[in-house]
Amino acid sequence: SKVAAGFSASAAITTNGALYTWGDNTYGALGTTASVSFAVAANPIPISATDSWVAVSVGYDHSLGIKGDGTLWSWGLNASGQLGVLSTATQVSPVLVSGPASTTWSKIAAGYSYSLAIDTNGRLWSWGANASGQLGINTLVTTAVSSPVLVSGPATTSWNLIVAGQFTQASALAITTTGLLYGWGLNTAGQVGNLTITNVSSPVLVSGPVATSWSAIASSGSHSVAISTTGALY
Repeated sequence: SKVAAGFSASAAITTNGALYTWGDNTYGALGTTASVSFAVAANPIPISATDSWVAVSVGYDHSLGIKGDGTLWSWGLNASGQLGVLSTATQVSPVLVSGPASTTWSKIAAGYSYSLAIDTNGRLWSWGANASGQLGINTLVTTAVSSPVLVSGPATTSWNLIVAGQFTQASALAITTTGLLYGWGLNTAGQVGNLTITNVSSPVLVSGPVATSWSAIASSGSHSVAISTTGALY
């Protein structure tokens, strides 16, 4: 029912909630066993025969998943704290993300050594690498942010969609529940879309046509695309 493709691994959820992964397993991004017993899986293999999954996102070298109970899990490389488990140790099978107690999650995006997630209350969280401001927390840090922190968006903003940049081009995009489009992070190629090529460490409005409402977003290595609610592609 859902698919996700990262830099060197892929994942898919079946209609009955089973999660399968395939591709490069050098850093445990497939999340399949308690040890990295192989480097590559050429065919889909199940992470668990009993859990039910509703969302999955694959980044450069780590993955995120949400189970049917709303819990958030991560696995793979963790050198920058991108798993959000209060450590920088790589995990080769899913571990529970260390978010606030009783938080349930609705949307996820795994990027290049960082992660984004929206909880069921519409709040936006980030963790991992932040050298380019990609966490959106209004500061730059070179040390790992190893547990979720709130993104410094406009007060009382409720978020609906997120996308995290892959590869070394670490920029992010997000759409609010009212259709506003924001960007932040690495901006050397103008991928934040705010009429500058200066990195941005907290969400800023994308400089699209006045009063445009947005419905879909995607971010590549050094450019971004979005669809308005009228079906126009930018």
